[in-house]
Amino acid sequence: FPEVSNTETSAHFLPYKDKMEIYMKEEAFKFYKDQATFQGNLLMKPTGLTGGGIMTLDKAEVESEFFTYNANWFRSDAADLRVFAEEGEFAILGDNLRTHIDLKMRQGLFNANESESSFNLISNNYMCYIDKCVWDMDAESFALGDIVSLNNPGSKFVSTHPNQESLSFFAKSAEYSLKDYIIHADGVESIVVADAVIHPDS
Repeated sequence: FPEVSNTETSAHFLPYKDKMEIYMKEEAFKFYKDQATFQGNLLMKPTGLTGGGIMTLDKAEVESEFFTYNANWFRSDAADLRVFAEEGEFAILGDNLRTHIDLKMRQGLFNANESESSFNLISNNYMCYIDKCVWDMDAESFALGDIVSLNNPGSKFVSTHPNQESLSFFAKSAEYSLKDYIIHADGVESIVVADAVIHPDS
């Protein structure tokens, strides 16, 4: 079980069903020695702790109707990710992700529930279509994409800027930093701009 605390809650113990429902009142629950907070309700059973609501971490929050909690990590089969920029505005939005966040390892792993998921890189005006994303919490970076094959040339990036319509490219590997909000893309063979195709020399 994880370490959880709150100053005031409402609880409903069901002894014959061997479970306890714990409801948040005014303040959020504190998880993992104050490394995260949780706004929502919890269900405790001998088999473990689960809940539905919003987990808030460093510069990010994860929302799901069903979280499973361990002493060091939490996970969900379907969650939405919201990452914040310094000004409090959104930097990244990701939907419908299989999520596993380990507070001891300081790492988050996100997998697409379909063939690929979209990450909206709002600060950069780009949409990224990926199968997997790894969040290094201490380095404040996201490794975007995983599988590269003949049928999958990498992660697709599409500009959402109104003056850059149809600008797109594939990257064999890419990293996004929350320190400078720059997309570092490697293995880009070509960039499509309107009716032109540009081949980078480096």
